[in-house]
Amino acid sequence: MKDIWKQLLNTTLSSILGFVIGKFTFLNWIIIIFIIAGLFFFFKLCQLCINFLVKYHNMDTTLAETRSDLKNLKNYLKDKDDRIADLKKFEELYFESHSELTLLKNQPISRLATNNDANNVNTIKVHN
Repeated sequence: MKDIWKQLLNTTLSSILGFVIGKFTFLNWIIIIFIIAGLFFFFKLCQLCINFLVKYHNMDTTLAETRSDLKNLKNYLKDKDDRIADLKKFEELYFESHSELTLLKNQPISRLATNNDANNVNTIKVHN
């Protein structure tokens, strides 16, 4: 049964094709070929334009991500520079305090008590 339908379809298509070929002259075939080629090139051009737009969009997205990453890295470096500056300040204050402490350790206690103006401010007086 399938073979019969295949043969019938094949015969019908070949007869339609023979009729179409017989109706068209050589000039009509050239025009049809140009129309088909024109459609092919038009669709190929559309495909190239779509590919260009997709690639352009992807590059634009990548550029935006790269700019965002660059901004984040600049902020990160700025934070690190601020942290380094704070640590340098801390280090300077530490060494200044350490050198002052070393000087104070070498002085006698009685001299410390008389020369330190902050002693009066820092002492807590208890009234009985």
